[in-house]
Amino acid sequence: MAVTVTDAPGADRYEARVDGSDAVAGFTQYIRTHGRGYIARHPEYQDLLHQSTSKVSD
Repeated sequence: MAVTVTDAPGADRYEARVDGSDAVAGFTQYIRTHGRGYIARHPEYQDLLHQSTSKVSD
């Protein structure tokens, strides 16, 4: 059994499908927020953020 999880931004959720089926086997809802207000107020979660180590600049 192969499970695929994709972002469905129009529905504000991640959807799981099994074995390439179009039927949604499960999902989890999320709330989009702008910025990182929660993280700014709770620095103990900073290690959860992706930090780019690239030295390339445009």
